[in-house]
Amino acid sequence: MTLGEMLLLAALALLLLGEFVYWYGFHGRAASSIGDWKEQLARTFGQLGNTVMGLLVLPLTRNSSLSFVLGVSWEKSLAAHRLLCWLLLAIVLVHQFSFWGVYVDNNCWPADIAPFPASEYDPSNWSIPLIVIVSWTVVLGAGILALARLIFRTPGVFILFRSAGAGAFFVAALWHATSAWQYALSGLALWVIDRLLRLRSTGRGVRIQALESNSEADADVVTLSYLVEGHGGCCNAMCGSGAPCACCECKCCAGGRHNDGSQYGPLNHESGQFVLINIPALSEWEWHPFSISSSPGDEVTTHHIKARGPLSWSGQLLSLAKQAELVGSFKANELVMHVEGELRFPSTASPVAATTHAISHPHPTSI
Repeated sequence: MTLGEMLLLAALALLLLGEFVYWYGFHGRAASSIGDWKEQLARTFGQLGNTVMGLLVLPLTRNSSLSFVLGVSWEKSLAAHRLLCWLLLAIVLVHQFSFWGVYVDNNCWPADIAPFPASEYDPSNWSIPLIVIVSWTVVLGAGILALARLIFRTPGVFILFRSAGAGAFFVAALWHATSAWQYALSGLALWVIDRLLRLRSTGRGVRIQALESNSEADADVVTLSYLVEGHGGCCNAMCGSGAPCACCECKCCAGGRHNDGSQYGPLNHESGQFVLINIPALSEWEWHPFSISSSPGDEVTTHHIKARGPLSWSGQLLSLAKQAELVGSFKANELVMHVEGELRFPSTASPVAATTHAISHPHPTSI
């Protein structure tokens, strides 16, 4: 663990400690409507949950502008996000179990464990049944689907449920906790800005040049090559910046390539970078990371993608490639595809030199 990570953990601990002291101590004594220590503890952990949920809304993507500004790799951000998820789950359970003690004191237990259609403790608060239904549905549903994903290797349903469940819990929490929006507003604003910036990147047109299946080292591999809109279509004669081109009269661009006036060209990537790929014919929602196996000077951007089973996204891509070869009339450049990148591997990881013979393995979290 680095010094920066230890400082961030210390800052998080101090933040939660300060919130606890304020809500349980100062605010709890000032609020005459709050009951005994059990209700005071339950409401305090509710506020701690709002705090952690506000941190979870911060944008966490492989191409997040926030990660770029902070200089934090996606892998490190993901580890912190998972830690906060477990912390939020623990806080929510303490919040709920503390209220169960309040229900026992008010003769509302066990009826209010499942407060339908309304809570006996607070019949006018309709958000209590809402948050109970949503939270337990999300927790139990995510656990069951995560287990099914490991057994059947079908991540699509789990990913969709995870995204929908997180959104439902966020909305229900905003209704249930009247002060939750104060914690979530800043993170939500940053998330919206980040999504708009990424939307601009993913809106580029892509022309697929090759989609072929082959076998390498006893493995099924898909060769995927394409050109991306806005990359200028370069003649790939490399020279010093500003020097005349040997094959034409244009000037070198910043990347050392020569613009020949066409609209599409290969990505201006460096060795060790990867991109996120989406093919709506396989899934409208899934984006998968693959390293770039072509050289920065090649005419097209290429990936060699290893299939990870017939039910996986890469396995479906292999089936699509084989179907195209059998039909014969398939035109690769008519297949819709979206690309987000070029993205770097985390600075803490060992550098990976991409070559034209490298095989891109899907990331363990999205296959």
